[in-house]
Amino acid sequence: MGGHSWGGNLLLHLLATHHERVAGALVVDPLGGVGDGGFPAFDAEMVRRTPPEEVERAAMLDQRLMHGIATEAEAMESLRIFWPAYFPSPDRAPEFPELRVNAASAGPTLESAVAELPGLANRLAGSQVPTVFVHGAASPMPVTASTDTAEVIGGAAHVVVVPNAGHFVWMDVAGCLRQPLDSLLARVGQPPRRQ
Repeated sequence: MGGHSWGGNLLLHLLATHHERVAGALVVDPLGGVGDGGFPAFDAEMVRRTPPEEVERAAMLDQRLMHGIATEAEAMESLRIFWPAYFPSPDRAPEFPELRVNAASAGPTLESAVAELPGLANRLAGSQVPTVFVHGAASPMPVTASTDTAEVIGGAAHVVVVPNAGHFVWMDVAGCLRQPLDSLLARVGQPPRRQ
């Protein structure tokens, strides 16, 4: 099973609660499972990479999103403002893709993910599910979100850091997920590695 960003964090929760349902996990540039998950550092870096006049507009939109009153168009506008900051060079970010956002669930999803962080590391400790973290070296999400979580999991986990890649690693370095996925598939069903 694979998960990216919030989806990676959701996959960590699945490993913590229903590990028997997962043969192997590919966790890509996630909100981590230790401490604050790296979220405050991620948020600060996204703001740092975005022009101040645009940050002000996005902050207002995000407030509406967190209060459940934003429209889908407003949620998309906020995402469009921050889109370039996900990449190593915001001025060379790819064109904003066609997306849909469920504005009603975005705020509660983030609140839930953050609220569940304090106990996640203890529930992940010693997981026996083969797990590969793939993290962009130039991502706004700190690499420690992956490395600290892999350390808690132990011998079943390892981290691949992709140079010159941001949050969407596969968009910055084409094919970079192939080798980690192949190595994960080779480990599925094998005894966990010892550290």
